[in-house]
Amino acid sequence: MVGGSGEKYLLKVAAKYADRYNLYFGTPEEMKRKISILKEYNAQNREIEYSIVLPCLVANKYEEAEKTIKKMNRVDMTVDQFKKSVAGGLTVGTIDDIIDGISQYVNIGVSHFIFHFLHLDQNILKKFSRVIKKSRLSF
Repeated sequence: MVGGSGEKYLLKVAAKYADRYNLYFGTPEEMKRKISILKEYNAQNREIEYSIVLPCLVANKYEEAEKTIKKMNRVDMTVDQFKKSVAGGLTVGTIDDIIDGISQYVNIGVSHFIFHFLHLDQNILKKFSRVIKKSRLSF
């Protein structure tokens, strides 16, 4: 796996040597651009999988996410402002919000996800895990 965002050198190295390319905290649009450039550099037509590291704040309800954001010393931000500040916020919110966000990445070819959980609540994480396993998303 090769990870990073450099388009002139790093993606050339990934195209030549990597079996997986990873982007850190990118939006679907950014990832789609990286995949497109990587395919241009991939003269040998090698099979490369795509993965992404994403910030993730999962809550049962929108109000819970709001409380958690305030606990993170972000009292000056609404949930929507916070979401925009972390990779487009597609993995911040309720489980359904996050499934919708993940599907945007799956639709452009991402098959591996590494979540950086911003708040750990064991009960919601167990529920999130069960939902992901049962989801119709194909990884």
